[in-house]
Amino acid sequence: MIIITIKELFVICLKNPKKLWLLKDKPLRSTKGLIMILTLILMLPGAFTIQETISQMVEDTTELSEVIPEFSIKDNQLDSQSKGLLYKADSFTFIFDPSGTKTKEDIALDAKMGTPAVGFLKDEIFLDFSINQMDIPYDTLSDLNSSTFKETMTTVKQQSFMFTIFIIACFYVVQLLFFLVILVLLKLMIKLLMMILFKNESPYKGRSIWQITVASSIFPVIIYALLGLFQINYFGSVELIVFMGAIQFIIGNTELAKKLK
Repeated sequence: MIIITIKELFVICLKNPKKLWLLKDKPLRSTKGLIMILTLILMLPGAFTIQETISQMVEDTTELSEVIPEFSIKDNQLDSQSKGLLYKADSFTFIFDPSGTKTKEDIALDAKMGTPAVGFLKDEIFLDFSINQMDIPYDTLSDLNSSTFKETMTTVKQQSFMFTIFIIACFYVVQLLFFLVILVLLKLMIKLLMMILFKNESPYKGRSIWQITVASSIFPVIIYALLGLFQINYFGSVELIVFMGAIQFIIGNTELAKKLK
C-alpha cells in the first residue's frame, strides 16, 4: 500500500485542496503525529500569551522587590516602619499595609479591575485572582521578612524559564484533549456530509473516516493560529475549525463524488 507523508498531505491541503480525496487511496501510516503537530500549531497563540504574561510578571516582581519596604513578622503580624505601599504593575497590584487601614474588600476592588491583587495586610496575606481568593495567616510564615522576600523573587526570576516551559507543556496537554473533542465534532459533521455527497456509497470506511477528518482540519487550524497570532479573535476555535473543516471536506471530495456517480 502506498503511504502518504504528513508533508505531502500539508502540500495537498494548502496548494491543491481539491485533491484531498487522494487520502482514500494513499492513507497516512498514523494520524498520531499529525494530530500532535496540529495541536502544536493550534496552541501557538496561547503559548506566546503565556510566555509574555510570565515575562511581565517576572519583570514586575523584580521591580517590586526593589521598592518594597523593610519588614518582618512579629507576633503573627506585619511589622514595618513604613506607612505602606501601593504598587500597580501591568500584571498585578500589590498593597503593603502594616498600619491596618486596608481591608480585603479594598484589595478585591483592585482585583475587579482585571489584574490579580496581593495584599500584605496587618494580620495576613490576602490574594485575590478575581475568580478565586486566598488567605495566608502570618503564623505559617514566621520566617518571612524583606530579605527572604527578595531572595524568593530572585529565585522566581532564575527559575522563570523552566516554569514557563512547564506551564506551556501543561497547556499543550490541555490543548491536545480539547483538539480531540473538536475532531470528534468535525467527524460527526463529515459523516453527515458523506451522506449528502456520496449517498449510501461512501468510499470512506472505518479508519479512513478519521484520517479524512484530521486532514480536513489542517487548513482551519493554520487559519485559526494565524488569526490568534495577529490577535484577531472573532471566532472560537470550535466553530471555526468545524465549519471550515466541513468546507475543506466538501472542496476535497466534490471531484471524487462526481467520479463515483
